[in-house]
Amino acid sequence: VPQALSNSLWAAATLKDAVPERLDAVPDLVAQVSSRVDDLHPLGLRMSLWAASQLGEAKLKEQLAAQVAQL
Repeated sequence: VPQALSNSLWAAATLKDAVPERLDAVPDLVAQVSSRVDDLHPLGLRMSLWAASQLGEAKLKEQLAAQVAQL
């Protein structure tokens, strides 16, 4: 479910300072979001783009930005 993936990535970015030990899930989330970029709705794209920026995920950020540019 693409929305659940973008929500989870957003939550990880939001809570990164409060619960840094949970950031171990970020690589898996990034991989899943990356493989489902075409399925994300505009809100999911925006949330994922913000989260990728906050988490320093440059490759995912570029991929999401390219998808947003196509809208």
